[in-house]
Amino acid sequence: MLQKRLGKLWTFKDRATDSPQQLDYILLCREWRNSLQNAEAYKSFCSVGSDPRVVCAKLILSLRTPKHTRKVRYDWRRFAASPEIQEQYTVTVRNRFQVLETDDNGARYSKFIEANTQAMEECVSLKPKRKSVHTSTNPQVVEAREKTDEAHARWDMDSSDENRLA
Repeated sequence: MLQKRLGKLWTFKDRATDSPQQLDYILLCREWRNSLQNAEAYKSFCSVGSDPRVVCAKLILSLRTPKHTRKVRYDWRRFAASPEIQEQYTVTVRNRFQVLETDDNGARYSKFIEANTQAMEECVSLKPKRKSVHTSTNPQVVEAREKTDEAHARWDMDSSDENRLA
C-alpha cells in the first residue's frame, strides 16, 4: 500500500546467501486502512541483538462515535384526546398479553412490557415530521410578506403583464 524503496522493505538478511528478504508485515483490517500513515523497517537495530530488523508503523486514529439513530416520536396528545384509540390500545394489550401469558416461565413483567410495546407501535400514530421555520415578527417584515402573498395570489388568478409588475 505504501510505496517504499527496496532498502526500506527488507526485514531479514539470510546469512547463507546474504540476500535481503521481506518477512515481516503490518496487517490492518480494511476499516482501519486509511489510518496507516507510514510503515518501514529501521536500518540498524544493533542494541537489541536481533537478526530481523524492526518494523514500525505510524497510525493516526480518528475515533468517532457512531451516528445516532433517529428517535421515533409518537403522538401522545392525539392518543390522549381520542377515547377510541385508547380503547383499541387497551384491547390490543390485553389480547397480546393473554397470548404471551400462556407461556409460563416466570417472566410476566417482561411479557407485559413486550405486549405494551407492540400495542403502542400498532395503535399510537407517529408525530408528523416538521421543519422548524424561523419567521420574523418584525412589523415591516410581516407587512412585506402580506403584500408578497397578495401579489402572488393576484398572479395566480390572472397571469397578465400588469399583475406581474404590480
